[in-house]
Formats: sequence, C-alpha cells, structure tokens
Amino acid sequence: MVFYSNVLGVSPAIIGVLFGVARLMVAFTDVGMGAIADNSKTTANGKFKPWLKRIAIPVGVASLMMYNIFIMDWPLTAKIIYIFISYLLRRSICYTAINIPYGSLASVITSDPTGRAKLSTFRAIGSSLTAVIISFVVPAVVYTQGGQVIPTNFF
Repeated sequence: MVFYSNVLGVSPAIIGVLFGVARLMVAFTDVGMGAIADNSKTTANGKFKPWLKRIAIPVGVASLMMYNIFIMDWPLTAKIIYIFISYLLRRSICYTAINIPYGSLASVITSDPTGRAKLSTFRAIGSSLTAVIISFVVPAVVYTQGGQVIPTNFF
C-alpha cells in the first residue's frame, strides 16, 4: 500500500478496492488451485512439489511487476490499470498457485496427525518470523531518515 500510494500516487481508496477485489478472487482461486493440485497426476516428486517448481519463476516475476518503478511517470489511469493487473496476477493467481500446493505438502509427507500438526506449526512459525524480519528490514531500506520513501529501493 505504501508503494502504491506514496510512490505511484494512487489513492488509498482505490488501493482498498484493489485489495478487496483480490480477496474476493482468492476465495475462488484458492479452491480452484486446490482442485487442480489435488487432481494432478502423481509424479516421482508427488502431486504438489512439481507445482512449487512450475510456479517459482512466475511468482518471482509477478512480484517484481508489483513494485515496478518504471511506471512512476505514467498517467494515473494507466498506473491504476497496471497495479490492478500486476497485483491480481501476483496475489490471486501466482501466489495461490504456489501457496496451496505448499500448504498441502504436510498431508502427503506424513499420515501421522502429530507429525502433520508439527509441520503446520513450523510452517506458521517460519511465516511469522519472516513477517517480523520484513517488518523491520523494509522500513530501514525504503525510507530516508526524514521519513521520505526511496522509490528505487522498493524495486
């Protein structure tokens, strides 16, 4: 949100609409990706691991597209269209396509309920620790001492 509002100059209200649309889409893409991954042909690497390999590069490219500083001088309407496309592509499609199979791995790694619970716990702890680290590192990288945003550091 900071990038879209402070760097690209898009209204927080429009960004809120974008986030709402993304959450609505995710309600359908999560279920769809779950069905796709679950009905995938089992390979030597299982059903879910191949999806992690297939989607790794697309999710990386989509993430870079979200923080594209090269559109800073575009007209506002073009920026809004671009951020809707790039954010929905990254959040509602690519992230879903990698997160759903990743989250499903615990169910095929072990049939032991205790083992599954441990795997899910470690996944949640890893996610939380990453969020904490990002919460401290990102502001140190993207803001000046005076609190101004450094646009190029987002990219």
